Amino acid sequence: IFLAKGEESDKWIGADFERAQGGKKAMSEKKLTPLFLGMPTTYKYYQSFVNEVLQEKIQEYTAIFCASDLIAVQVISELYKTGTRIPKDVSIVSFDGTLFSKYATPQITSMSQDISVKAASIVKLALQGILSQEEFNGEIILETELIEGESVLTID
Repeated sequence: IFLAKGEESDKWIGADFERAQGGKKAMSEKKLTPLFLGMPTTYKYYQSFVNEVLQEKIQEYTAIFCASDLIAVQVISELYKTGTRIPKDVSIVSFDGTLFSKYATPQITSMSQDISVKAASIVKLALQGILSQEEFNGEIILETELIEGESVLTID
């Protein structure tokens, strides 16, 4: 399951869209069928989303790949309330490698990016766009590192 904020996955943009496309490609290479779910953008609806949508889906899937560490922490928190055990019942992986992933219980396995390189790249792109005074489309591909936490169960 790939999970990002926004009710409709076909309307995701930016990093969530790119991450979903990468997940789709990786899963298709392994002959797996991905499920893309948009979760509510406001906290007050997370519990009903987990209870009414996610609980049923995790019976069919072994892992949830969250578009950010923050989403992963929020999902783990709501799943905990239902008695779902991470990683025994479902594994969780996320993007960003922020402190959220390090301080979560269990510690989240996360694809980490150097935030200072990310910030510098965004500023550089923004300045190029401003200076060119034309519509500007740029793409940055950052190096990532898998930071192994305790949120993934190895399947033999």
